[in-house]
Amino acid sequence: MAGRSLKLFGPRSDALKSLRNFATLDFGLRGSIELSSISGRDNRSVLQRNNYKESFQNDLNENLESNKIDEDLIQTRENGLFYIDSCFEIGDLENALIVAKIMKAKKLLIQDFGSNSEQIKVGEDVLNDPQVFEKLLQVAKNTFDSQAIMNMCFYLLEEYKLSANSTDSSNIPLLDLNKTIRLMEIYTEPKFYRSPDRNMLGRSAIAFLREAGYDILEKIDDYNLPFIKLIIRVFGYCGDIHNLKAIKRSPKIISNAEELKIDMALAYSHCLSINTSKALYSELLNKCTDSEKISELGIALTIAYAELGLLNPAINTWTNHKNHMKQMNYMYSENSENLVTLEIFRLVMRRWIPLKIFSEHFHLISTYNAVKKSDIDIYLVKELSETLINWETSSNIKMNDTKIHESFSMKEHREISMVEQAKLECAVLKSILFPNSTDKTKISEYVERIKAVEGKLPLKSYEIVLWGLALAHKNDFLENSRMAYDFIEEADIIYNGQDLSKLFLPAMLSCLPRNLTNQSIHNYEPRGLTFFRFSPTTSQILSKKKYAYNPFMIKIAKISENHASERTTEMTLVLMWHYAAIYKHDELIKLSKELLLRAHTPKSTRNSIVNPGTALTNRYKDEKLFLHLLWMFSRTPSTALYALDVIYPQLIQYYEKDSLSRQLILALLNCCTVAKNPKFATKILSEIKDKSSINKKIKEAALRCFFSSDTSYELGVGTLNQLIEKSKNGIPNFENTTYISIISDFTSNNVSLSNIENIFEMWMISERIKKSLSSEISDLWKSVNPEAFDGDINRYVETLNSSNKVTSLKNKSLKKSVDAIDFTSSTHNMPASDQKTRYANKTARISGFEIDMVITMALAYAKNRKSEKSKIITDWVLEKVELAPRNVFSLSLWKSLSFIARYRWNLFIYQQTYKEDLFDATFDIFELFFKHNVYSKLPNTFVENPINFCNEDQKQTTDFFSGTLINEDFKEATALQLIRTTKAIPGWNSSIASIVLWLKQDDNLETKLAMKNKMIQKGHVCCYSYFSVNNLF
Repeated sequence: MAGRSLKLFGPRSDALKSLRNFATLDFGLRGSIELSSISGRDNRSVLQRNNYKESFQNDLNENLESNKIDEDLIQTRENGLFYIDSCFEIGDLENALIVAKIMKAKKLLIQDFGSNSEQIKVGEDVLNDPQVFEKLLQVAKNTFDSQAIMNMCFYLLEEYKLSANSTDSSNIPLLDLNKTIRLMEIYTEPKFYRSPDRNMLGRSAIAFLREAGYDILEKIDDYNLPFIKLIIRVFGYCGDIHNLKAIKRSPKIISNAEELKIDMALAYSHCLSINTSKALYSELLNKCTDSEKISELGIALTIAYAELGLLNPAINTWTNHKNHMKQMNYMYSENSENLVTLEIFRLVMRRWIPLKIFSEHFHLISTYNAVKKSDIDIYLVKELSETLINWETSSNIKMNDTKIHESFSMKEHREISMVEQAKLECAVLKSILFPNSTDKTKISEYVERIKAVEGKLPLKSYEIVLWGLALAHKNDFLENSRMAYDFIEEADIIYNGQDLSKLFLPAMLSCLPRNLTNQSIHNYEPRGLTFFRFSPTTSQILSKKKYAYNPFMIKIAKISENHASERTTEMTLVLMWHYAAIYKHDELIKLSKELLLRAHTPKSTRNSIVNPGTALTNRYKDEKLFLHLLWMFSRTPSTALYALDVIYPQLIQYYEKDSLSRQLILALLNCCTVAKNPKFATKILSEIKDKSSINKKIKEAALRCFFSSDTSYELGVGTLNQLIEKSKNGIPNFENTTYISIISDFTSNNVSLSNIENIFEMWMISERIKKSLSSEISDLWKSVNPEAFDGDINRYVETLNSSNKVTSLKNKSLKKSVDAIDFTSSTHNMPASDQKTRYANKTARISGFEIDMVITMALAYAKNRKSEKSKIITDWVLEKVELAPRNVFSLSLWKSLSFIARYRWNLFIYQQTYKEDLFDATFDIFELFFKHNVYSKLPNTFVENPINFCNEDQKQTTDFFSGTLINEDFKEATALQLIRTTKAIPGWNSSIASIVLWLKQDDNLETKLAMKNKMIQKGHVCCYSYFSVNNLF
């Protein structure tokens, strides 16, 4: 460790002055102890010691100016204690602990103090040096760095275990109770009332007590009252309402219920048990004489409301509490009125941030509790939205009242910094929730103000800004990726050598395509498992879309590799999602092996104390590793097969076959669907002992799998009929993905068109879609099928029930019957509906999925030679795509259009009548494809013009069609872009090739000339350009 440099936090000149003032303080050493004898040096006179002290002070001042202290300066105990004292005012616990470790290495610790120097012993542990231990606790009391507290407690615990010659907490003698109490007081300081720090400190404290040998549940009555109060606080901090209620029944707590009432009220508030906490608060408000505790309780209850997203109750509780207390005791919790008010707005906005993949690392446990308890609470009401949009004025805080003054104390400086950081977070959260009402310059202003206060942006501020980029609902994720990389690069330079793992995760998440991470609001279900809300949707899992390589993801990943901190499991998973999205399967498999090895590695004590995570991130933690692997391996048939062959065997080593969770079964069935392996699916289902665990989602996944292969078609038919029979009114409430999957599979397997139409109409009136379905879709369907129902579900079902059973048109089937799978043990109860429910919403906007559904029907009509019906739907879709921005429609839309275009072209070639209509219909699709997926992605010069040329005068159009704008560079660029596009969108290669092959035939010269003139007349600029460039005209 020789020669190592230690960094001090904060470059402010007044902070340096404050630190230097410690040089004038007495070192607090008892009597005239000769420390030189401890360090093994010759005795010096008092004068020599004073001269050395003065010399040390000069060196210290010089090093403070450069924000570094060389450990070689710490040669005596006196130097070490002075340095720890110098860390007090700025709360630099990290460096204080490092100095204590250096003192231990240099044998400068003392085990106990005596009345004279002969009774002094050289100490071996920081924990047993009363003076060093006390000074560390004082620094810890003055820090807001929760991570430093967890690091210190872990170090002291490990030191204690080593001295006890035991690493097994079951055989270790109890850590001294008084020292444990002191450490629990640090863990549960009132200033850590904010989440997620509060939650992580509570979880870390529980792990610490367990490893220190304490049985705080079974032996709660053996401990004294001060320790019991701290145990109650710890359970409150970690949000463990279950164990809080368990210890409440203990005899000692019952006998001291009155004295412990305010402690229980605080714990209930932190556990978000509002009703119980509110009742206790009302009782204690006029009765409790402890102003500090009642102030803390008022803040805790206010924060509980805010964490649940309840703005008005939070503000009302806070206002009433302030009015009642008249003189609030803010010093107790190192707080201020501004901070609490901003905290209310921060937590309410954070609660309403949309849930998405990996965002459990951003959300609080309160989000889980709030969503779990509510029927469906995903919509921000208008009044709340307006208040949050105008949070700066609604909070009644002057935005420019935090000017820095040289005379400010460190506490005043710290409060100003925290207020500015809270404002920054509110601004970032607003940009996520209300992007169209956000002035992005405001975020930059707050960043600059924090830098002016702190000299640099704190890590927590970097973290919130990066989460703002990761959670932004923005299609242009490459711009967000670039910004995330810039922030990471800057943080890596400023905080070189420090743990940046909390920054890397949101930065890497910013680099994933939004279509892969964002969720539609319609995917949420009433009282659905909150777990699924942090998971990709079925359509995202089964999507085969290939995304572009993102260089910023790799750049950020490389910085994380070169960093001191180990890449976390979550960071590796995000990187793997990138490789899965760009079809880089070798890297995907390589990293999966690394993660599977990590899954079987026992969890360390260090992680449970130093990196406890929150209650939300730790839910489903073990299985979520396997789930992410199965999800991302479900994107292609080859990787899905790999998952079944390689990952599944390791999964059942970790879990018993018959104890797999529903989520794991669902993920495995999705792999079976993509791999077209229904035999494996039946194997998984047959091994489930508890048939009641086979819920609706699992049945749907099995259904998709059975229809994915013609070998299991009969099994799929039987399963579908069974689900229809078990559903209310014979209308299964499937996911959107299941309906489109059934229609696609029916079309491929030549099922009768009437059955396909029945499935489509079931989708339109299903509980999931009927209230949000656009009226344009219903009008379109009526134009295609004039006999379509008028929205009266009951009347429609009467006619549907007689014919809705899907009949088999195949003879092939598995040798297992439907009864062998046995889906009958669990039924899905549909919500009650009104007698008459209109299935079309006149105000609803058309969703991308609705477009996918109708184009799938167009494809079904085309394959069943219903050209006119197919044309009605296709023309309607083309009109919507023409008006929409590019890149807003799915891969399945373009795949369906490629088949319809090829189908129309074949009719155009072979049909003798209506050739002009068929030509127009065919090249309308090709024009849209070239415009949206080829020419709009080419670099400037040419690309701006094709879309607008036909609206200009005839001369300019003629000049364009004569080829004057076409050159070799353009030809090469077009060819390259077409290759990229057809790789991402299968089907178009063969569609284009069929036309190219026909145009190359010499006997079609007359028709080619007619086509050329027709393209000019119709304004098919992009089509004409492509075929001209390739010398086909």
